[in-house]
Order: sequence, then structure tokens, then C-alpha cells
Amino acid sequence: MIKPLICAALALWAAATATAATQTNILQNINLQLTIYQQGATNANGRKIADQVTSYTTKSLITNLEAVTGQTFEPGAKLVQSTVYPSVDLLSTNLTLATNSYLSVGGIPFYGSFYGNAGTMTISNNTIIIGEFPGDIPNSILSVVTDGTTNESVAIETNALTTLTPSTDTNGFVTNVAVVTLGQATTIDILYGGTANNLYSVNNYLSFTTNNSAEIVVETGSGLNTTNALTVTNLASQTGFSIQGLTINYFTPTGPNNLTLSLQGFVKQSLKVDTLYARGTNRIVEDIFGASSTWNVNGSGYAGGTYTTNPTSVPIPGGFLTNASPIVVIGSVSVSFLKNLPK
Repeated sequence: MIKPLICAALALWAAATATAATQTNILQNINLQLTIYQQGATNANGRKIADQVTSYTTKSLITNLEAVTGQTFEPGAKLVQSTVYPSVDLLSTNLTLATNSYLSVGGIPFYGSFYGNAGTMTISNNTIIIGEFPGDIPNSILSVVTDGTTNESVAIETNALTTLTPSTDTNGFVTNVAVVTLGQATTIDILYGGTANNLYSVNNYLSFTTNNSAEIVVETGSGLNTTNALTVTNLASQTGFSIQGLTINYFTPTGPNNLTLSLQGFVKQSLKVDTLYARGTNRIVEDIFGASSTWNVNGSGYAGGTYTTNPTSVPIPGGFLTNASPIVVIGSVSVSFLKNLPK
């Protein structure tokens, strides 16, 4: 079975009020185990040209980012992916559809007496990721149109999860659509400070990327042949296979810390059902797809060199590198569930 998914949380189901904390961070540990190859020197008798092989780990990355940012991290610092959930929804509203009305999502009619009922949909980054009609939408505006005139519009957050749930009358016509946007945001950070649980954002230096690869998903549970949203009651396990990427870019005016690297690899990721909050029978639980994943990666880039504003063959954000060494890289990246961090 193939279903459109995103690599963070699929959905959040709340069975109680939110916790007293202002937000909850879902932390996933990122571990790099890479080997960098670059051209070596010719030996003294001219009979051998060697390669230069360097191990590059998460610790190497954090040490280099200390030099680049000027921030100090203790030896036990970790590289994490943090998915943030506020204690309240960003948006919760109900859009009413009168006679001869319809609701357009990003300019596309999906609900109303003339356009039928698209069922429950979940939207993220202007893409329908769960629902009968998965795919991109032109923008993030929800508009109620009556007799050809727009009488109500709502803008949803493009980097959050928005769920549209329709209600119908006895004739099956959609009468209103409930709109709930969860304040999900994902960043890459360095976790340091021991029990202080400090997070230092390194989004400017690392980013996960996707491409046009299919994502093949294997699931077990019940009711998997429907378009209903998957919940912890009917989804037992989930594993996905895809091709994804990771870019690493950081620079200083000069020195060995310069690195621009683009990695791509085969990714296997799985589901974790996590309890964010529990008190008695009240629970807030979440299905995290990608809480555990393994990557077999390779890639290429440049290391070292000197920053310059003069055009060279090695463009970087804000300038260029001169005398940088070409590199090729092979290794692994793993993402594993770390903990929940109330803030």
C-alpha cells in the first residue's frame, strides 16, 4: 500500500486538555557516521598517488559548528531534530456552507452542493497528505463562495498540519467544515547544557531534503483500506522506504572548518506511537512516522579553502570558496527517538 506521508508526525489526537507547559518538543537523535575521501599527495619517488581518508561523525560536526558559531557546547552535546507542539492549536474554526455554497482549498473546490464531499483531509506545506485527493494545492487560503461571491476566507499556516473535517445533512450535502491547525514546526538543533536542555538552532547549517522519489509504505493494523485518518486505535506498525537527502553547509573566512556537502541515500523509517502527556485515563498521544530511520548515504562536495566574494567554481551561500578540495563521501545517518522535552 502506498500512501502520501510526511517524515514528521502524521497527526496528533488529544483526549484531554494540553499540559501546563507552553509547548512540547519531540526530540529525535541524529547520528552521522561518514567517511570522507579526497585527493592525496604523490609520494617522494613518484610511484604512488594516495587518497586522504577522514572519519566524520556527529562529534566532528558539533566541534566545527563551535568554531563557526562561537557557541560552546559541552562534550555530551547531541544533534537532534525537534518537532514542536504548542499547548494550544494555532487555528480552530468552523466554516458554514449555505445553499449554493462551496469551500475551495487553495482555489480548488472540494466541498459543497455542486462539488460533493472530499472527506477528511490533512494539509501540510500546501500539499494534501491525507485524504481522497492527495497532491499539491496552489495556496493556503480556504474560501467559502456563495452564489459566485467569496464571503469568508481563512489563511492556514503552510508549515503546520491542518485537518479539514466535513459534516453533512440527511441528504449527504456538506453543511460545514471544521478546520483545526496544529502548531507543528520542525528544526535541527544542538541539545546541550545537561539538565538545562538548551536547544541551539543549526537550521542554517543542516537541512533534510526530499526529491521526487516514491515512498513505499508497509502497514499493519485494521481499516487500512479506507481513507479515514490513521490513529493509534487502528494502526499497529508502519515502515517506509524512499530516497532522501541531507545537505551540510558551514563556513568561516579561512581554515579547515569549511564544508559544503550534499548527501543522498536509501532511507528506511518506521513508526513510533508516543505518549506526550498522561494523567489517569486522559492521554495525548501521537503517531510519529520517521521517529526511527536508517540512511545509507553517499555524496560529494568541497572541504577547506578560503571564503571569497570573487566568483569561483565553488559557490556557497553568500559567496564562493577558493582552493577548496573536492570530496566524495560514503556512510550512514540514523535518526532515533530521544525523548519528549516540555518547555
